[in-house]
Amino acid sequence: MTHSQKGYTMIEVLIVMAIIGILAALAMSSYQYNIAKSQSVEAFDLLGGLKSTIIADVAQEPSVYTCGLPPKSVTSGNYVASIVAQWNPPNCDLVATFANTGIAQPLRGKTVILRFDSTTGFFVMSKAATGFTLPAEYVPSNWK
Repeated sequence: MTHSQKGYTMIEVLIVMAIIGILAALAMSSYQYNIAKSQSVEAFDLLGGLKSTIIADVAQEPSVYTCGLPPKSVTSGNYVASIVAQWNPPNCDLVATFANTGIAQPLRGKTVILRFDSTTGFFVMSKAATGFTLPAEYVPSNWK
């Protein structure tokens, strides 16, 4: 009478565990990237909301335009610590700064600059401006 054993060898179990570990590591890095990308969108949404109010202010009284945020503007959010306006004639830079805590590591303390050129009346994403520190991979495709 023979007795047969059923089950997996230790080598087979270790190989399966190694494969699961590799897949988990790949999934985790992709997950962290997607979290950071989704958190970065908040700055662009807030800046986009300010564009229309600033354009309307300039259209009403272009001769007295000063670089400033309209009253009652939303200048912070869950991931954006602040948005400030900086006058660098003829440009008005809207600078959004991400929070240092409660946000994905690649975004902490980074800044995004939306520049309004008062001579042309157009907004441009000013990646070349000193102070634009958000890595390009986190800029939404519709803003590139």
